[in-house]
Amino acid sequence: MTPNPPARMRAVAVLLLSAAVVLSAGGLMRKGMDAAGLGRLKASNDAYLSASFDKALKTFGVLSAVKVGLAVVQGSDVGIGFNLEVGDVVQSAYDYVDIAWRVVLACAAVLLGTRYLLQAADLLSSWFLAATFAAVLLGLVAAWVLPRLRFLRSFLRDAAWTAGLVTVALTLAVPFSVAGGHWLSKRITRPSVEQASDGFQRIRTELEGPRTVRSGLWGKITEGKEKFELVAAVIARRTGELTEWVLKLIAGFVFDCIVFPAAVFLALYAAVRRGAGVIRDGRKRREFRSDLAEVLRPTRTEG
Repeated sequence: MTPNPPARMRAVAVLLLSAAVVLSAGGLMRKGMDAAGLGRLKASNDAYLSASFDKALKTFGVLSAVKVGLAVVQGSDVGIGFNLEVGDVVQSAYDYVDIAWRVVLACAAVLLGTRYLLQAADLLSSWFLAATFAAVLLGLVAAWVLPRLRFLRSFLRDAAWTAGLVTVALTLAVPFSVAGGHWLSKRITRPSVEQASDGFQRIRTELEGPRTVRSGLWGKITEGKEKFELVAAVIARRTGELTEWVLKLIAGFVFDCIVFPAAVFLALYAAVRRGAGVIRDGRKRREFRSDLAEVLRPTRTEG
């Protein structure tokens, strides 16, 4: 017996949704989206995060060298018959560099964590997409087989909307937030960060100075005094620039690694959620009118 059109359409819908669940769980749909353009976005984000992480490690190494040089002089004693504690001379400079050192280290960890987050989002998006199709499939079956259980249909619709929203966030909002942060970084903070990094590199070179090794007690004393005078001269000459570079470095890395990506993600997530809410509210109003008409129909018949 040939099934009537509604039954045929139901069978087609079940087959299509079942295939979508299987393809999504197997990652084939994700591969299709990558081929459609998301793969290029993924490669661009990975290259950006790798380059940013390498730059953060390089800057961290420069700051570590400057910090060690200042720490050595900070704890030095210079003089014969009396001790001249030179730590106070470089204390403020050491504090500035130490703050920048900690911030750059934290931002490097954030960059590495962002790479892991993108990998996790890429993996989980397939499962949430499969859960979305599965919830839609179960909702249709429940509407056909158990039409009186409205709470079950409502629960499955809410589950489908939630899983779909998470899928969009993982598939689009997360990678586009990184890409948006990259775009903002290139146009706003990158020049300041590069200027600050080059400045610290110059300070590192100046603090190292000419390498002269002296033997004997008097040679060591002279070497320590010359080192102190070199560091004091460099710090005195670079005090204003050092403060500026520290502030630019801290602000640049914080905005690049945290503020820009988080702001773009929140904006995209709010837009997606708002759009989904508008569609969902319209659908709920239509379903409410349909359910109300279905409930009132017997009363009108009896009247």
